[in-house]
Amino acid sequence: MAKMENVLLRKNDQMTVLHIREKLMAALLPEIKTFVYGITDLEVYDFYYDWNLDNRTGMFMGTLAKNEEAESISQDFQKKSYWNKK
Repeated sequence: MAKMENVLLRKNDQMTVLHIREKLMAALLPEIKTFVYGITDLEVYDFYYDWNLDNRTGMFMGTLAKNEEAESISQDFQKKSYWNKK
């Protein structure tokens, strides 16, 4: 957690922390999607995130574009079928 966020949280100003994070995530989402695509060759369709400031945790989740998701699932199934034959 950033020092600025700690100061705001000590002043019980969670809404400002969440607002700042919302703006940062909006600016970073295109870069995050590009990074994921560069590593996995999978296109992120939707991206969700949530914060638990009390526990200092967060969660990120993305959904894949339908055509690539179907292709990925198909490839996984083919791999499983190949290994099950042996």
